[in-house]
Formats: sequence, C-alpha cells, structure tokens
Amino acid sequence: MSASPAIISADVSVHIRCDPRIVFNYFADPRNEPEYNSLVSDVTKTSPGPIGMGTTFAGRHRGFGPVTWRLVTFEPRSTS
Repeated sequence: MSASPAIISADVSVHIRCDPRIVFNYFADPRNEPEYNSLVSDVTKTSPGPIGMGTTFAGRHRGFGPVTWRLVTFEPRSTS
C-alpha cells in the first residue's frame, strides 16, 4: 500500500515596525529572497522597467535547480 502525500499548513504572523510600503517593496522583489531564504541564490531581474505586474526574475533554488518568477499580482496598498 502506498502512502498518500501529507498536506502541510502553517499560519504565521510577523510584526515589522516599518513603513508598510518599504516592507511591501522589499518582499515584492525576489532579488531580496536570498537574504532570508538560504535555499535561493543568484536571483536577477530579467525584464526591463520598474518592478510591477509582469516583472520576471531568474535564479536558483536548491532542490529545484534553475527557477523563474513572474509577478502576476502586484497591488501595493496605500497607507492613508
């Protein structure tokens, strides 16, 4: 009998004392991911222009190898 894959779920809250726009911009840019995810390296932006919907990136993910990212949703929230 083969075992079925387990589903793993986690809920995490992080409170950062910083302007929300700065936090959003940091995490919306995958080039920052190697700073907090040791599985990711060598991330570069592969499309022209500013970061926004449709921006693409390429890098390496240990366990997956070469990977690409495309921002398919990009909705910065105003702080007003």
